[in-house]
Amino acid sequence: MMGHKEVLEQIYKDALSATAILDYSTTLPQETAKQIELLVARSEANKGLVTVLITLLTHKIVNGSQDIRYHQAQQPNGFAGRSIDKEVITPFMKSVSFPAMAESGWLTRSLEQPHPYTLDYPGRIKPDIVKTAFLQMIDKVQVQGEEPQDVLLYFLKLLIKQRDDMNIELAKPHSLSISKIIKLLEQHFTYKYSCAGASRLPTLAIYAAYQCMMGQIARYNGKTLCPLEPHNSADAQSGRIGDIDINRK
Repeated sequence: MMGHKEVLEQIYKDALSATAILDYSTTLPQETAKQIELLVARSEANKGLVTVLITLLTHKIVNGSQDIRYHQAQQPNGFAGRSIDKEVITPFMKSVSFPAMAESGWLTRSLEQPHPYTLDYPGRIKPDIVKTAFLQMIDKVQVQGEEPQDVLLYFLKLLIKQRDDMNIELAKPHSLSISKIIKLLEQHFTYKYSCAGASRLPTLAIYAAYQCMMGQIARYNGKTLCPLEPHNSADAQSGRIGDIDINRK
């Protein structure tokens, strides 16, 4: 019998094989497929919700008799969803560059309430259309008998597509002076973007510089540049000491 990690990795492998030949098809009912598409489209804004749902689907595959609406061990016949997420799901999401929380989707206040994820769940998940899709997806798998493998496979197919669509090959100029680079970075950092995330631009720039230096400077021999983590909480809360980490191998 496969555990959570093995199940998730196998379905990811199946999704990767399908998307390699541009197969994004599904046998799911149209309404179910549309709800999954909505949740994937909202996965950056609702990381915790998507992580929780993937945890529930994976656990339903591992333990088909479990009512996945009861996501806390203290609930009647419940299970510890947060522990599975923290130990398996979130690390996996990070390893394949999917939207992920710092530690667990259950750290989201609207999702950690001690109530089962029934259709009348009181948590204030926003927007309402996302809350409806989330709860109906759980109901379709647990109550209506939708196959969790099929739901999870389509989820991962679309997450792979979304991730790969964002990997744009950029031009790499080779003749820029240092002063020109500094000027361009200043323009980039101070531009008034209409979307969130501009505060991370200096960190991304420094990280990119380290990526270039790691293989070129002797002091970094035998050391590893750690992947950037989502900056969802203060360092004192997350246990981190900075945005960029270099570790000995």
